[in-house]
Amino acid sequence: MLELVNVDFKEYSHVTFAIDTPLAWPNAMIELVTNGTTQMVPGNPDNNPYLFRAQERALFSTGCRPLSTVRDMIGSQSTKGIYFLNQAGLKNKSVGVWENEESSISVIETYPAVAVRNAKIKNLTMHLFAGLKQKSSKKGWAAACKTDVSDAITCALVGRYHRVYRGQLNLPPMGTQCDEGWIWLPSV
Repeated sequence: MLELVNVDFKEYSHVTFAIDTPLAWPNAMIELVTNGTTQMVPGNPDNNPYLFRAQERALFSTGCRPLSTVRDMIGSQSTKGIYFLNQAGLKNKSVGVWENEESSISVIETYPAVAVRNAKIKNLTMHLFAGLKQKSSKKGWAAACKTDVSDAITCALVGRYHRVYRGQLNLPPMGTQCDEGWIWLPSV
């Protein structure tokens, strides 16, 4: 993957990928499919543990509306993300962090639409996007892909924060289930 974007990995001791897709599915859904284990389904669909992971359910209270891997179209992207983790030999070493054996590659999950609620991340994203827009020789490029490129920039910034300024991100609370993953976001 790094070769496709002309990055020589040998120049770096570590690379962090921050991906805008769920890298794990709700434990209740996994248990239902693999073991037939059922649990109570609340009346409010936003609290349904089959549809949403614990952190997604918590994000609803902040006004965020994350998509469900089970119910919404994000399941396709999530499957690709999980496939990438497995093909790259990355293992879930801690809550929301997948790494290779040497710990030279880390992959985390983020949510750009929420990450830009942080003023610093928002300003850096806009500044970096403007710089790319100036350098682009393709007419109409910025208008055609603004959201995708801005989201990619935001993901890269969250990846950098995870590597260098982890204390400025929302750390998983004690007791968070490792296999449900974690959405890394800057503190607002």
